[in-house]
Amino acid sequence: YNHFLSDTNPATQSYWSDAISFNRQLNAKHFERKHRYRLEWDVPDPENGNDGYLHWFLDDELVFKLNGTSIVEKGLGTGISSEPSYIIMNTAVSKQWGFPKCPDNCPCKKYNCNTKDWSAKCGFSSGFCDMLTSSKQNHSQPGVEYKINYVRVWQDPNDPKQKVGCSTPERPTRRWIEGHQELYMQEGDSKPLKGLQRGRGRCGSNGNGKEGEESSS
Repeated sequence: YNHFLSDTNPATQSYWSDAISFNRQLNAKHFERKHRYRLEWDVPDPENGNDGYLHWFLDDELVFKLNGTSIVEKGLGTGISSEPSYIIMNTAVSKQWGFPKCPDNCPCKKYNCNTKDWSAKCGFSSGFCDMLTSSKQNHSQPGVEYKINYVRVWQDPNDPKQKVGCSTPERPTRRWIEGHQELYMQEGDSKPLKGLQRGRGRCGSNGNGKEGEESSS
């Protein structure tokens, strides 16, 4: 359970109060080769007494598992999610995750590697900003890169609980948004749901004088 120290009511102010996370320590060798990450998600099936589970794998090694029964038995009304979800592929950097203790004489109020202001960089670990900015300042140094070779989603065609899409009969997301459009629109939007173009894309300038793909939505 992680929350900001300034929170007066963490249960309502911090999203960690409704999340489960796990940290795994990595050493320098981990970044010398590619790895395969896998998540197995079994959706709860109360009618058959199944509370579902989540299993995380690293290079086919089970590193963390969560049995839905252990959550249900707490009696808090929570459990393994059965809602349609999507995948976010990112690398998150936060002063709350593995950052060193604030050095002496450093205010640790701002964190910005792209500045000459010492007070905004002194809170990082030694060499951290050099790693992120080296490729910008010196093209001979590769800097940090985040590459994804592929993403695959597997579903059991014989399991009616596993459905494709973000608006299933049990969770009619589209109908809800259409019935509460004002909650999902920003200034200038004509409608909350925008169609996604499939195929027939066009090429155009990407701003660097080169031709590149342009996506439409």
